[in-house]
Amino acid sequence: MADIDKPEPTAENNYSFINGDRPYTPLPERPGCISAYLILVLILNCICVLVYMFLISRTFKVIKFTPDLAMMGIVTCGFNVYFCVKLLLYKKSGFYGLIVCALIAYVMNLLAGISPLACTIGLGGIPLLYAILQARSNGIPFWKRLK
Repeated sequence: MADIDKPEPTAENNYSFINGDRPYTPLPERPGCISAYLILVLILNCICVLVYMFLISRTFKVIKFTPDLAMMGIVTCGFNVYFCVKLLLYKKSGFYGLIVCALIAYVMNLLAGISPLACTIGLGGIPLLYAILQARSNGIPFWKRLK
């Protein structure tokens, strides 16, 4: 019942900060194509983790796939998931982390014996993601809203 008499929290009375509450600040709008792309990347990386776990016990003669590469692939996909979540939480470091993971995956694919052309095509996700992050909401590119 005592809550009824409390004044509205404002910057002037600092009431909400005294009680440990934080004022609500809504997140900026995110264009749907960005959310869809990041969720797709999350799902595909989770599937890749399962595929790598399956491939650890198999040997292939076509490519030089070793258990070490599989473990490195699992870790890289795990970091991809982490950095996608960071991008969903409006952190610019998620984009830079995805770039590093793409470069690591490029080197892993070269070590596995995949052709350099096929490995280079895999790097196409970096400019695609950057282009998607340029989508505008209320006239402001989403890239500029990242912290």
